[in-house]
Amino acid sequence: MRAIRLTVACVAVLTLAAAPAKAFPIVNGSFEVPIVPSGGFTNFAGGSTGITGWTVVGVDSSVVSGTFTQSGIVFQAQSGNQWTDLAGVTSNSSTSGVTQNVATMIGGVYQLSFYVGSATGGPFFPATVDLSINGGARVGYTNPIGPTNMLNWKLFTVPFTATSTTTTITFFNGSAANNFLCALDNVSITEVLCQCPGDMNADGLKDGGDIQPFVNCFLAPGACACANMDGVGGIDSNDLDMFVSDLLNGVPCP
Repeated sequence: MRAIRLTVACVAVLTLAAAPAKAFPIVNGSFEVPIVPSGGFTNFAGGSTGITGWTVVGVDSSVVSGTFTQSGIVFQAQSGNQWTDLAGVTSNSSTSGVTQNVATMIGGVYQLSFYVGSATGGPFFPATVDLSINGGARVGYTNPIGPTNMLNWKLFTVPFTATSTTTTITFFNGSAANNFLCALDNVSITEVLCQCPGDMNADGLKDGGDIQPFVNCFLAPGACACANMDGVGGIDSNDLDMFVSDLLNGVPCP
């Protein structure tokens, strides 16, 4: 057993490559609640929890009706009847946005998907949404296509590995200060599923890429179903023995 533990410890620095799987719940990802005036919008100041499931950060952000029009543009939603403008209506501050804490499993791999909307006309031009996960560096996602009569929505998908039972997802206004548009809609999270016990990265193999996520699960017993090698109880020493044995012997998924 000592040799097995040393083997895992020596290679635990390896990282995980992810693959998408089932839907994982996020609250009000299409910003349908609260209902705003048809053809209009409602602005929410920083600190507000008025957008169900979300907290507004920075100065302000707005929930906009999909029938809102301005400068000859119809600002239709990507999903449902509403979307959010992270730029708000009073400041266009780069500090403004929305944040949500999502329940995750330690060592679990997820893909965060969202749509960025762009249009061109009047005070609007192609938009950028910045994303920060767990307070990390902001990364910008720009939709370069901006029609003059409607919103164009572009899908972005970002993988991440959960390091705790709660993951904080924050979207910021990444558009230029003179752009009155930073459209976000249809935010969702999908979870990676293993193809067999021990296949932590869902690639059909049990190899070096599975070691670090297995160790994460072993240190948080019961958190990851993919690490439950014997199908009994939580993640314990028996599961560790089975995982290392399969790894050393090159046992594939059945």
